[in-house]
Amino acid sequence: METSTNPFWNNVQAVVTVAAFVLCIGLRLIPAFVLAAPYLPDPWVHIAKADSILQWGYFDIWGDYADHWPGLNILIALLSAFLGIDTITVGQFLIPLLCSLSLVFFYLLIRRLTGSGLIALTSLLLMGFASPLTLIMGTTYKEGLARLFLSAALFAFVTRSSSRVVRVLPVVICVGVIIPIHHLTFLVAGTALLFAVISTQIFSLRRGELTRWSWLFQTFGYFSVFAFAVLYYVIFNCAGLLPVDTTSLVVGLFAYIVLFGALNLRRLLATGTTTDLKLVLGGLMIVAVIALAGSLIFRPIFPLTVLPAPTLLLLAPLLATITLAWMGLASIDELSTQVKILFSSWVFALFAISFYAFFSGHSSVNLILTYRLFIFSLAPLSALAGIGVFAYASSHPRRTRIVQTGLIIGLLAVLPVSTLAFNRDPFFGYGCSVTPPIQVSNQWLAAHAPTDAVIVGDHLFTYYLEYYLERNTDVAGGIQLFVGGDHATTFAFAGVHSFMEENGFWLPSGVQWTPLDTDIVDWLATQAEICLVFNNGVVQLYRRGQSN
Repeated sequence: METSTNPFWNNVQAVVTVAAFVLCIGLRLIPAFVLAAPYLPDPWVHIAKADSILQWGYFDIWGDYADHWPGLNILIALLSAFLGIDTITVGQFLIPLLCSLSLVFFYLLIRRLTGSGLIALTSLLLMGFASPLTLIMGTTYKEGLARLFLSAALFAFVTRSSSRVVRVLPVVICVGVIIPIHHLTFLVAGTALLFAVISTQIFSLRRGELTRWSWLFQTFGYFSVFAFAVLYYVIFNCAGLLPVDTTSLVVGLFAYIVLFGALNLRRLLATGTTTDLKLVLGGLMIVAVIALAGSLIFRPIFPLTVLPAPTLLLLAPLLATITLAWMGLASIDELSTQVKILFSSWVFALFAISFYAFFSGHSSVNLILTYRLFIFSLAPLSALAGIGVFAYASSHPRRTRIVQTGLIIGLLAVLPVSTLAFNRDPFFGYGCSVTPPIQVSNQWLAAHAPTDAVIVGDHLFTYYLEYYLERNTDVAGGIQLFVGGDHATTFAFAGVHSFMEENGFWLPSGVQWTPLDTDIVDWLATQAEICLVFNNGVVQLYRRGQSN
């Protein structure tokens, strides 16, 4: 699959590629300009930590949860100090811009692997409009920054020179940087990289591409960073976040041995890939998608949270992209062994972690990994879909209209998801945007509420007050009041926003929400001891008398 040598079409392709980058990166910067505040509630944690670093001149890695992974906090502080601008502006504009640069490395990665700028451009467009990635890379978020270094690590991995063992260092450095930035990114991406490293090292040793000492040096470099990650997470008790029991361990090992060992290595080391194996791979992909959907629909992440049927319909058009990705996986043998190693390892790693998440028996693992796996699958799916489009077109030149139609469906399929994410669909992004009215109401509270006043509301409303201003907020009290209808709940101020009334109370988990008590808003408006003190059309603030 080679790029055309026609100068005219190459120039057209270059212009379209630049336009695609501007469009995809611009999409991620829109919230910064429209909202006039960092997108998502999470940035306030990191901005506050960056302010503390600038104030005290150091950071305490042994502090709370946000201190254990300080990479983003340190970066905001450094950019603010060197550029002379405030940390809020850095979080609002510069960090989303840096996170968006992962698209550049993704494009370069696919172009290097396939030798085709058109395939890379197609893959870029497919991934560029994926709404979860738009949300994550459009704000100050640990996972977005970690994705930048993950993309750089993958690109360094495929461009390294086997004859110069020192070229392993950029890979090790980029992977190592991910560790103190975001633990879950390393868990998922690190597994994929580990699978790719094992496959590559076995293949290189079998082909005699490296001397024994060079092979040992490379292998030691790769596995030292993974050992460091394990040690880092043990020190900061990541096991408490991702508990492992005997059943989970057995399932994980089974997934590793069967999916990776029996299938992937056979695929890499055999002279050819049989049709039966391609069917197995396609079948596994379908099973994984069904298991993912079933995990969210029939097996609640938390007792209150299942995937709503309307939201499920938003995912249905993505089957077009999955179909194209299957075409790419089935035709991957036409490309180099390096391509087979990377994508086979990437896909099988996602399979293995999917099995672990689904059968782990822990609701927290199911929540964290299932949702993240959907997000992490978008990159390999987009890349394989780009390969599938051109593989199909090259073998069926008279039916390119079918491919074009499928590609358009794949592109447009994610746009409704993106639109609903910005409109606060309950699952895709409802709790993921801070609008100016919410920010204005928080600033009013900061100016008028006593510093010891108990403020109740959902996590979308209280995040800025709690983590940036360090005010006395009580989300648990908000649950008692707004969800449980407990009128005796202690509070000085209660915040109700229209998104809460439409979609429900957003809980601290980030994707867990539950309907309000049907009478609670009317009760607040009719109590003599409670008065409405602020209303901007989106947020209503109620103050309770001293008698509680």
